[in-house]
Amino acid sequence: MGEEEKAQPKKEEEPERILNCSGNPYDILQLSETADLDTIKKTYRKMSLKVHPDRCKHEKAEEAFNAMKKAMQELEVPEKRKAYGDMIRKVKEKIRVELKKEKFRWELSGDDAFEEEVNKRLPAMLKYEMALVDERKSAYEQIILKNQRIKEKMDRMKAEEDAKRAQREEEEAEKWEENRDKRVNMWRDFKEGPKKKKKKIPKLFKPPTLKKENR
Repeated sequence: MGEEEKAQPKKEEEPERILNCSGNPYDILQLSETADLDTIKKTYRKMSLKVHPDRCKHEKAEEAFNAMKKAMQELEVPEKRKAYGDMIRKVKEKIRVELKKEKFRWELSGDDAFEEEVNKRLPAMLKYEMALVDERKSAYEQIILKNQRIKEKMDRMKAEEDAKRAQREEEEAEKWEENRDKRVNMWRDFKEGPKKKKKKIPKLFKPPTLKKENR
């Protein structure tokens, strides 16, 4: 067993352990947060055989195998590997602070017993911290979802308003074109000014023409 690996449970207990742990990938693979990527990969290959559905007959073997696979995928990303490691270090420090408050219990125990107690309390504390992370993540996702729905609603309203505006503009353009002849005639009348009415000249009375009599 490598220095980075912790004590391994029995094969038949492995699926239950995986599904009941904190969810932190290091915890799932039972590795120290200081484990390098090569150690992580070797441990994953070895431990995944224990819970592979083709080899393990436990009813939750497939679920446990998928959880372990996800843990490996998380730790393959340098940024996530660092984040999970930082979380474990932070939790350990919290435990140490609490234990130091109980100093009288450790005065005669030594550093080894102190760190052993830290590691003993780590899984439960880590599970609590991971639950808080999941809760904050869920709340954040709810906010994102709510904002997304608001944005979609605003986009729909904007699209409807744009469609109405486009329809109004089209109707106005059609109306403008329909009244074109009328506008042209009105403009011509304006340029020519008001039309002057011709005065009717009364016809002068003409006496009837007398016919000459033939004699």
